[in-house]
Amino acid sequence: MLTVRLYDQDGEETAVANLLYVELDMDFFAPAHSVRVQFSAEGNSFAKTYARLTVSCEGEQIFAGFVDHVSCTRTPKGRFIEFAARSLVSVLIDNEALPMVCQNLSLQQLYEEHIGVFGCFSGIHYDRNAMLSAFTIPKGTSEWGVLTQFCRLALGTAPRLLADGSIDVRQEYQGQTYTVSNALPDALRYTTLEIEDHAEEVITRVWLIDRDNRYGVVVNEHLPGFQPPRVRVLREGGDWQSSYRTGPEEMIKEGMLKKKVVRCALSGIYPMQIGDRVNLNDSMLVKAGLFVGGVNLKADASGFWTSLTLLEPDYL
Repeated sequence: MLTVRLYDQDGEETAVANLLYVELDMDFFAPAHSVRVQFSAEGNSFAKTYARLTVSCEGEQIFAGFVDHVSCTRTPKGRFIEFAARSLVSVLIDNEALPMVCQNLSLQQLYEEHIGVFGCFSGIHYDRNAMLSAFTIPKGTSEWGVLTQFCRLALGTAPRLLADGSIDVRQEYQGQTYTVSNALPDALRYTTLEIEDHAEEVITRVWLIDRDNRYGVVVNEHLPGFQPPRVRVLREGGDWQSSYRTGPEEMIKEGMLKKKVVRCALSGIYPMQIGDRVNLNDSMLVKAGLFVGGVNLKADASGFWTSLTLLEPDYL
């Protein structure tokens, strides 16, 4: 069901046998997805240095990334080799952009000069080719940080990596919709269902300090009732502008987004993507349009499993 392919530094593919374990983890709050695979060393030759790794499900690619590290282990049960990789976005996270002030910078120009130059992305999807008359790239900003900051300022969106290796910055991601229920016909069946309420994630207010040391405050207006005070402080020009989700309103929304979480485990591999939607129908909760905020796919000798983290879409 799951196929792993390794590519050496010259781009040559190596056929791999005796796949023992695969785990793919995708998280809305972590731009780089990760995968861990383990093979038996018997019948495999890993003499080369491998740079890239892909995972496919029923012939459709669901992960492509760069190998971070390789480990070889010998136990009484045999010799095993494990690869850990992160998705293509990792190259943007790991590379620092040159600090500069850009004039009349468009989204397409930013992609060509900061993203496309790495040669591993297949394009960018956007509703409009937005432009900023002035855009500052501070020292220490990653290339991914440059893209996220531009999208936040010019579009009010956050970039995301699609399975085909392209980047999507559109306002509304058109993903798939699934139904999860143990009662409805033709729905995906779950083995466990858990509904969580994380009051500790809620931020009640954010204090702002501008460049002239003047103070302001943004209050969380989404609170349903009493919440213990949880205050954050942001200073303009520093952590205030470092990424899409560090503005005061975005910080408050992120806390609310993490407050109510639904987790469900499914038997089998269902290669959902971050941003897909789930209609849940259960005696504990009936809710349409839940946002897929986390996907964990796991395959080993015990079977195939899909674990989903579902979020309320109201605070996206």
